[in-house]
Amino acid sequence: MNYVVDKEGFMPGLPVAPHFKEYRGAKPHLQRRAAEEFRTAQRIADYVNAQIANDPDEVQQIIFGFVAIELGVTVEQVQRALPGGSNGWTFRVDEYDRKGLERYKRDT
Repeated sequence: MNYVVDKEGFMPGLPVAPHFKEYRGAKPHLQRRAAEEFRTAQRIADYVNAQIANDPDEVQQIIFGFVAIELGVTVEQVQRALPGGSNGWTFRVDEYDRKGLERYKRDT
C-alpha cells in the first residue's frame, strides 16, 4: 500500500492497491492459488476504493470485518490484501484523492 505523510503521521495513499504474494514457479497448483489470491486481493481493493469514493466525508474508517462480511471472505484475507491497523484503516480524503478515485464512483 502507498503511504503519504501528513501533519499527523502516515496515512494510506489513495486509491489503495492490493498486496499479494507472487508465485513464478512451475507448480500448477501453486500458480492457481497465487492467481486466486490476486483476484481476491484485487476485489477487496476495488471494494474499499468504491466505498471511499462514494462517501463524501473527509476522514473515513474502513473496518476489516465489515469488508470481509460484504465480500464473503475471511478477515485474514482482507488483512493480507490491504495491510493496515489492528481492525482496519483510516483515510483522509482530499480533492486530489477524489480525482484518483473517480473511476470507482457509482452513479446515483
